[in-house]
Amino acid sequence: MIFDKRIDSLVAKAFVGPYVMAFVIAEFVLVMQFLWKYIDDITGKGIGIFEILELVFYFALTLIPTAIPITILLASVFVFGNMSETFQLTSLKSAGISFFRIVRMGIVIGILTALLSVVASNLIVPKANYSFFKGFNAIKKHKPALVIEQGMFNEDFTNYKIYVGHKSKDGKTIGDIKIYDQKNVDSKRINIITAQSGEMSTSPDGKLFKMTLFDGEQVRELKENLSKNKGVKKFPLTRSTFKKWEKTFDMSEFQLKEEGNISTNNSFDLMNTPQLLYSIDSVSSEAIAIRDRNIYNFDDMLSIENDLYDTKSKVYESRTAKESKAVEKERSINTSTSQVRPTGYSKSGKYKSVLVDSVDIASVSSFLNLIKADERKKVLKSAYTKANHMNNQILNNDNKIKINIAKKKRFIYKLHQQYSQAFICILFLFIGAPLGSIIRKGGYGFPLLISIIFFMLFIIMRIMGSRLQGSGVLNPYIAAWLPNIALLPFAIVFTYKAVRDSRFNFQAFLARISRS
Repeated sequence: MIFDKRIDSLVAKAFVGPYVMAFVIAEFVLVMQFLWKYIDDITGKGIGIFEILELVFYFALTLIPTAIPITILLASVFVFGNMSETFQLTSLKSAGISFFRIVRMGIVIGILTALLSVVASNLIVPKANYSFFKGFNAIKKHKPALVIEQGMFNEDFTNYKIYVGHKSKDGKTIGDIKIYDQKNVDSKRINIITAQSGEMSTSPDGKLFKMTLFDGEQVRELKENLSKNKGVKKFPLTRSTFKKWEKTFDMSEFQLKEEGNISTNNSFDLMNTPQLLYSIDSVSSEAIAIRDRNIYNFDDMLSIENDLYDTKSKVYESRTAKESKAVEKERSINTSTSQVRPTGYSKSGKYKSVLVDSVDIASVSSFLNLIKADERKKVLKSAYTKANHMNNQILNNDNKIKINIAKKKRFIYKLHQQYSQAFICILFLFIGAPLGSIIRKGGYGFPLLISIIFFMLFIIMRIMGSRLQGSGVLNPYIAAWLPNIALLPFAIVFTYKAVRDSRFNFQAFLARISRS
């Protein structure tokens, strides 16, 4: 029993130094990505050093769940690689102690690290993201160069995609501009604004982002029309040129809402598990409600109100109850003569007939034959207007449903990502510890190299899952757990090798690669 406690104590003490060192290295490397990307845009533009350090601090807190996996991976490779190199593992195994018993304290540390990742994702990261976005968006409102990046499509503004081919060092002058406007209900219609040059600025109150465009043109695709001859859809275009055009964009979507600590564009980054579950349920209920409106939204189409005529039209006054019954009787089908005597009512009680007085049903080939010849044009025009209005409503609701489904998938992905990043810590332990025992290399160089390889695979799988989920190709559940699925076979194989005390023949492996 005392011997068992000494093993756990030995492993725990060996983990302390590498664990802290690995966490600091991971945080430093990840924070440098932020600095490399934005340091040129931030420095020298009136932003103080304390404001920059504050942003870096909050950004570093948001990276804790990402830095923790490489921490446990690097520490486990270093600890057990060092123990294997000094033959401590060999001595323990020769004493009859199994591999899993030796790494038991490492497993406990891996589980505690996974719990730390969950706690950080739910308590630290949302608040740190809020503070980071609040400070960074305050800079964005006054520094438009941070909003638009050169040579990339920017999708921060809702219903717009903005491309800037060239951006000068002053952060205002731009060139080769393309703006894709997708505000229409049917976003497939083309609406493109191009300009050779322009300038960026913000309004004094910071609510509007302005792009002053010079020497450009706008191409718009109008609503499709049916060709009169062949019935083929045609899509006419309008092209207009301009010397100067000031295009404004609403910056309010960059501002954080104080209630609930939720912003428009980054809401999922500011939520913990209960908030994500509530948002998933709310978005699902909203999508169902919109779908029901699409299915049962035909009240206007089935309305008996006669809206084809204005108040100046000739109408008959409302009849008495006895006369109304007679009118209803006239509207019914006379089975003995196979004739119909239709009439129509308006909600105001006024009456006017739009159908013929009587017709032989057997001779009717179309509903239009029941309408008076002088009323057909008005009836068809009204039907077309209602049908077109209903079609636009359905398209609009369908677009809202798609947006809600995309939001739901994003929330699901974010929820499962919190726990997949925690579980990957345990997988990395079962990758690092066996590798250390098999390779038998201590020090910092070789463990760092091994850790970087598997951490790169983890990052690549995570980015791939996020992109595939965002494009709708991959299920959000699979996308969130994709890194775990990709690394699980490595953990199983390496652990099996370590338990069986087998070795990798790297020389044969390299020789096989060189021959191939």
